[in-house]
Amino acid sequence: MGWHMVDVGPVARLVGLLIPSILESSGAGDPTAAGWVITGLYAAAACGAFAAVWRARAAFLQGDDRAWNPFVFWLLTGAAMLFLGVNKQLDLQLFLLFEGKRMAVSQGWYPVRRIVQFAFVAAVGFGCVVGVAALRGMAGRAGWGAWMAVVGLAVLTGFIIVRATSPFHGLDDVLMRGWHGLSAIVVLEALGVALVMLGALVACRRRRGRPRSPSR
Repeated sequence: MGWHMVDVGPVARLVGLLIPSILESSGAGDPTAAGWVITGLYAAAACGAFAAVWRARAAFLQGDDRAWNPFVFWLLTGAAMLFLGVNKQLDLQLFLLFEGKRMAVSQGWYPVRRIVQFAFVAAVGFGCVVGVAALRGMAGRAGWGAWMAVVGLAVLTGFIIVRATSPFHGLDDVLMRGWHGLSAIVVLEALGVALVMLGALVACRRRRGRPRSPSR
């Protein structure tokens, strides 16, 4: 297959959205002081989660079968923190909105776009809830640091649902009102990320201080 047969339109449109976002000329992302602090928290939470992954891997290789659940739990949690941190400054959902509007106009279903938007938001919310529920199932064998992270992930799920449904109820506009960017929605997101980060630190400390025991 030659390059002339590959549809590079979506990729070109994505790049066209990301470059202005990175240059902070399109209003995308969150280049405020609070936004960068939360982005840093996402990075710290991801690093903490991957550190917990490394420690769980080491324990599993030494014969501790109980370390498998923490390994998977923190791997998925770290990946989620990494993605959300990147998305905090790039707003990748803008590409979905742009492509959705283009498809709605070209395919003739723009008049019923609200129904499609509601279905998409419902799917996103359902996926977040199911994901948190799955991680909650793993947390039972991953230590109470994982339970702290699950609470943080639940808070972040609430944050994502509020932001995703804001075009329908306008609640986002109310929650965004605050002092110097420190609003209720900012506090909600920061609290969720901080709980995940603290949970990862607790998991690392407990596993480091736990005496080794032979596998049975």
